[in-house]
Amino acid sequence: METSRRIYFGRPFINPPKVIVFLRQLDMEQGRNCRVVTKVSDIDVSSFNIHINTWGDSILYLAVAGWIAYPSDRPYVFSCTVGTKDVRPSNEPQHLNSKSIGFGGVQFWRTPSVFMAINSLDFDHRANLRIKVRAKNVSPTGLTWHMKSWGDSIFYSGGVSILAVI
Repeated sequence: METSRRIYFGRPFINPPKVIVFLRQLDMEQGRNCRVVTKVSDIDVSSFNIHINTWGDSILYLAVAGWIAYPSDRPYVFSCTVGTKDVRPSNEPQHLNSKSIGFGGVQFWRTPSVFMAINSLDFDHRANLRIKVRAKNVSPTGLTWHMKSWGDSIFYSGGVSILAVI
């Protein structure tokens, strides 16, 4: 199922901004796999499209997404989307997933503050959904992201939006 909505900024930007999105609330059918992804498209100076999609036999009753937009030319701000598919295929579930990344040319003079939030999930319904995300080894040049599940969870894939700022 694909769902989208046009979001309008309170004030237009001078140039199209950078936008990150993430999940804030989720209600899905218990007897089906939890598969959901949120993303953006068609960003312009006054608005963008936000998408919250599911696939397979997943049934989504309710989802709420959050978003952050900032000027694309703003110094000392970095954002990206990362996920388990950056380190392994989704048909090989595992609890511990991590990868070191750089800040894509953004030159921080000190260690930035980092915001991380889940933007996609794919978990098997036959077990409990458990997930924790965090950043470690944050420095002026990069960080290591971690996505972790535990216990009986079957963690096919997940994604995270990252924002680093001074």
